[in-house]
Amino acid sequence: MEKIKRDTNTELMNKVFELVKENGCYEKAGAIMDYFLAEDYRVRELTDYEFDFIAQVNFGGSEGIYIDCYISGRFDEKAAPSETQRLRCGTFKTLDESLDAMKIMGELTGALTFFAHKYVNREIDRYTPTSQREAEERRKAERAAAL
Repeated sequence: MEKIKRDTNTELMNKVFELVKENGCYEKAGAIMDYFLAEDYRVRELTDYEFDFIAQVNFGGSEGIYIDCYISGRFDEKAAPSETQRLRCGTFKTLDESLDAMKIMGELTGALTFFAHKYVNREIDRYTPTSQREAEERRKAERAAAL
């Protein structure tokens, strides 16, 4: 079986952010952004696509507005099918606490969610569990042998 390059949660976050910027969806947020940090502490390889990318905007505990990005669902093919996993992907922060800043950050959460969905679907092989890939290869081999 061909070895597939798997993404990590950090790589997923960076790819999504790249798409947001490439598609002109970051200018307003970039003007007020204090920082963006992709997860670098708990980095995991993503081997299943049964997860949702969630970008959640909220006020910080002491100042500013944050967008916390994470995946929730099943991202590890070795996890029990009924197990819900959650893994941080990254954080955006502005020191601005105005209504306009909240609207801008809310718009950014929508763009992040949209492009995460597009990216994972476009790169689905990176997230397909090994057992599914092996089963598909067996089916292809059986069809070819039957011809």
